[in-house]
Amino acid sequence: MNGRRLRMGQDGYLMYDYVSDYFTIVVHHDVQFVNTPTIRYTGKKVNYFDLCHVEAMSMVEINDMIAELGYGG
Repeated sequence: MNGRRLRMGQDGYLMYDYVSDYFTIVVHHDVQFVNTPTIRYTGKKVNYFDLCHVEAMSMVEINDMIAELGYGG
């Protein structure tokens, strides 16, 4: 982990400097598609990974984020 942090279900974004090397990833997950009578989804959760660094982001980091949300293994 590179100093990023997980916020669960809180609205809003952190304000970064215009030329900041940090950013936030917003993850929409835990949805189910239903077909009654039209296709729609239910049960959405929204989580935020703040303070992600541009030089530390990698597939390893993304896999760690997925694990923090309780997915994967």
